[in-house]
Amino acid sequence: MYKFLTKNGQLLAFGLGTLLTIIFYVSVSSGLEEFTELDLAKDPTRFDTTIFNFGLMTARILTIVAGLIALVFGLYHTVTNPKGALKFVIGIAVFALIFFGSYSMSEGAVKESWAEKFAITPDISKFVEGSITATIALLGIAILIFVLGEVRNFFK
Repeated sequence: MYKFLTKNGQLLAFGLGTLLTIIFYVSVSSGLEEFTELDLAKDPTRFDTTIFNFGLMTARILTIVAGLIALVFGLYHTVTNPKGALKFVIGIAVFALIFFGSYSMSEGAVKESWAEKFAITPDISKFVEGSITATIALLGIAILIFVLGEVRNFFK
């Protein structure tokens, strides 16, 4: 199966994508005339149309399938080659430490307007603040590694 997918996988993915796009195009084209004739001011049922459902559902399903396949193959290669996956595992551990450190240091303050309009709770605020702090920390680390790598290459 692996050799087959290595040889024909891109062609199969392209063919499946083309087929699904054609099916979506046909389903939208068949109901597009009725959809465009609806006047939004006079007929609010325009928002109840189902002509786009196939494309939206297909995109969701394909995204979930691709994510699951990537996860399964990643786990498979990590288990079958643990020595080669050591850098990946260390990277995930460092990321988790940075995120949980940022999350722990976050205050979780919520403005009343946020709580009323968007239903933001202190836990959500703490998660978002920790995520932003972790992202900034990782960006700083990436810039530092880039600069140090260039300095190292300069002296080589």
